[in-house]
Order: sequence, then structure tokens, then C-alpha cells
Amino acid sequence: ITFTDLLGGNRRGVIDADEVEQRPDGSFRLRGIDRLEIERDNAPPLVLRAEAGVIAGKPGKRTMHVEGGIEIKDEAAGMSVRLQALDWDEEKGEARSSGSVVLTSPEMTGSAAAFVYGLRGQPATLRLPVRVEVDADTETPVSAFLKLSRGERRAFLLESVEGGERSARFSFLGAG
Repeated sequence: ITFTDLLGGNRRGVIDADEVEQRPDGSFRLRGIDRLEIERDNAPPLVLRAEAGVIAGKPGKRTMHVEGGIEIKDEAAGMSVRLQALDWDEEKGEARSSGSVVLTSPEMTGSAAAFVYGLRGQPATLRLPVRVEVDADTETPVSAFLKLSRGERRAFLLESVEGGERSARFSFLGAG
């Protein structure tokens, strides 16, 4: 089943699911969501897969909760995000994760407490704590620190030294 939602003649989302059931309260239960597209202003749509979900509410005030095996491919950023659950609020104009978040790209892997996608032009944000591992063969600790701390009032760079060695084994950086 493919369902295209139109609001004022504009496409606002597409759902490709194995099963769509309309409940007596007017909400829709979805199973086997192979592709879910959520439109974003000034950005490509948010595209994801999930095991199940529920859509409720009237146009302009709808909410959606999807869960199970969620993977979002953000091709523009070259990143993949895996979530436990995602809640979309049409009125607030955001999609917010629930549970742990795992981020991967060719250059790094990481995790965060939550991920919030702005759907009306606001930037996507990660909620603390955020941990990222970067393969930094071409970076020094100081050059990575300068990039990370740009424009931040608070930042740190900690180096580990083992057994009186002159070079560090690990670098820990933070800003925010």
C-alpha cells in the first residue's frame, strides 16, 4: 500500500507499508513500513524504514509514532542514523527520537541521547550526551580541537600519556 498525504495541494509525506489499518478513532496503524517520507522545508525529505507505527489527528495537527528497526539515511549529509523510535509532530514541525541514537558515516561513528529533526527549516540537533569516534589519520589533536571548538565558549582537549611517553595514545575533545 502506498499512501500519499496532500495538504493544500502539496505533498507532505509518503508511506509505503505492507499493512495499513484504519481504527474506529480515525487513526491509522501501520505495519512493515518499507519507506516513509516526511517532507522538510528547504531540505530533502526525511526517509526512513520502521517495523510499525500509528498516525493520528487532523490535518495540520497530526502526530505519528514509529518504532522498531528505524534507519534514516541522510544522503545529503552522508550519514545513517539508527533509532529505537521516532515521534513526528506536524504542528510543532519536528521529528524527535526516543531511546538511543547511533550515527554512522564513512568518517565517524557515534551515539547520542536523542536526535531532533527540524521540518520547517530549523537545523537537526543532537541531545547530550553525544559521543563520536573519528578516524583522524590526517588530523592532529590540536587541529581537531580547533575545528570542534570554533565559536564555542567552553571547550577542552585532554591527552593521555602512558608510562612517561612523550606522545599521547588517546585524545578527548569536547565543546558546548
